[in-house]
Amino acid sequence: MDKRRGQTEYEIEIDRSTNLPTAIRMLVLTGVRDTGDGTNNGQHVVFQFDWTITDVNEVEPFSMPRSILKLLR
Repeated sequence: MDKRRGQTEYEIEIDRSTNLPTAIRMLVLTGVRDTGDGTNNGQHVVFQFDWTITDVNEVEPFSMPRSILKLLR
């Protein structure tokens, strides 16, 4: 696949009453590298990913052991 021929689109639905996302759709389009002789026959691949967010809750903070924190610094 030729990265230069790729395109990605995102669609995010927002609940206007809470200003939180309720759904995300991602569409990825890509095609084969053009060989210059017109033989790629318009070959392409399309991926569509859909996520529905049904519950949004605040995550409680968690504590990490000191030894782990040292590794992250």
